[in-house]
Amino acid sequence: MDEIILRVARTIACMARLRILSALAGAEQVAPTDLARRLGMGLDMVCVHLRHLAAAGLIQRRRSGVWCYGVATSPYGD
Repeated sequence: MDEIILRVARTIACMARLRILSALAGAEQVAPTDLARRLGMGLDMVCVHLRHLAAAGLIQRRRSGVWCYGVATSPYGD
């Protein structure tokens, strides 16, 4: 099986990660605090799930000063 498909499927099998990815897909960039507020989750759990999504290549995290933003990306490239 294609390694990327397997990694993505395992990552989005978690409903919380799927909700976060869905929220990121509809926005240009979102800070974790905004995600936590919007989804009704704790900030620490949002950060854990963002790390998993970034490791699978589904999001990119960008730092701007003290702020951190998440942007949805494709593991397959353009």
